[in-house]
Amino acid sequence: MLLAALIVEGEHLVTQERLADVLWSENPPSSSVKNIQTHVCHLRTLLGRERIERRPTGYALKIAPDERDVDVFEQQLRQGRLLVTQGRFKDACATLRHGLAQWRGPLLADLPNREAWRGQANRLESQKVLMIESLMEAELGLGHYETVVEELSLHLEMHPLHERFWAQRMLALSRSGNRSFAVMTYQQARQAMNQELGLEPGPELRHLHQKIVQG
Repeated sequence: MLLAALIVEGEHLVTQERLADVLWSENPPSSSVKNIQTHVCHLRTLLGRERIERRPTGYALKIAPDERDVDVFEQQLRQGRLLVTQGRFKDACATLRHGLAQWRGPLLADLPNREAWRGQANRLESQKVLMIESLMEAELGLGHYETVVEELSLHLEMHPLHERFWAQRMLALSRSGNRSFAVMTYQQARQAMNQELGLEPGPELRHLHQKIVQG
């Protein structure tokens, strides 16, 4: 748990208070500072003393830029999105898929006290969705419509209210000549949003639906 807290924060300072919250939630022992020092000592034995830096109010882990999966993921996201804007769709697909490969399940799911990581998990999950959007945009640019339809079917099971995924699936169906299925997809999106939120789809999705209906 201590190592996870240091890795999640990268080279940023992790305060004694934060470490106590991660390790013991709302009930830290009176000897929490001493216990943390003991844990840090054990970690230094395993990792090397120079890897964990002691600072006045806490500790920081010394890591290389590409040692954390999350750093590789975020770098690939930035690069992939840039490639999409440049119209380099093949390179973008390769880059973005490499970034998505860093994910092997929910963030730190095998650790107790998952609420301690909620903020980081939510931020990274939103970036993962953005990466999938960018990847689907690149696949659309390459004309890989069947790939987009198939993959978005899976992603929409996880994110049934994400309008951009619905729009990309509608585009893929329409551009591949399946206009009736594209219209049906809009109705599915509308039903999901009505049931879950009591709302109609947003203006972008409605406008896309109108354009598809009009051919």
